[in-house]
Amino acid sequence: MTVPMDGKTYRFDMGWLRVKFTFSSSSQGSFVVEEGGGLTPNGHAETVALDLKKIRDDGYLNSWTEACGTTVTHVVDLANATVYANVTVDGTLYNFVGTITELTDVPAADRCAIGSGQTERTTEIVLTAMRELFAERDLAAVGRYGQSRMHSIALSCPMAGRRCVPPRPACGDPPGIYSA
Repeated sequence: MTVPMDGKTYRFDMGWLRVKFTFSSSSQGSFVVEEGGGLTPNGHAETVALDLKKIRDDGYLNSWTEACGTTVTHVVDLANATVYANVTVDGTLYNFVGTITELTDVPAADRCAIGSGQTERTTEIVLTAMRELFAERDLAAVGRYGQSRMHSIALSCPMAGRRCVPPRPACGDPPGIYSA
């Protein structure tokens, strides 16, 4: 199913809980908690499998389960720029109503961190190269993963020239690190 949110990033502002959410597709999304309000740590980031259903024109029911077991259900009302959210944390149900704002000028660091897939591919290549070189003491890894290959990988990331580390998957873990 193709939905108008695919490939777009939104801010869900529900008062003391504010989240930046990117819909990679109708079945996958990523979020960064900008303000957790004590419910979840600021900066927590995760990529989740979505159960997204159209319920009417410009209205969608969206739900997912986070790595730590937190469940989230949103009714996304694009026509009225409103989100209705139910979040269950450790057996306690929280209800929110807030606004939806499409973010059209998302920095490259966030595009890389939120669901591009490039981060994971780059990380996998770098970790493989390090394992082969240091753990397996395979000096030929320098040739396989030499400077020119690593340079081309770095340039393919939207953050070109910056380091891009994916967020940890568990709730409450610190977010990824994005530095110049």
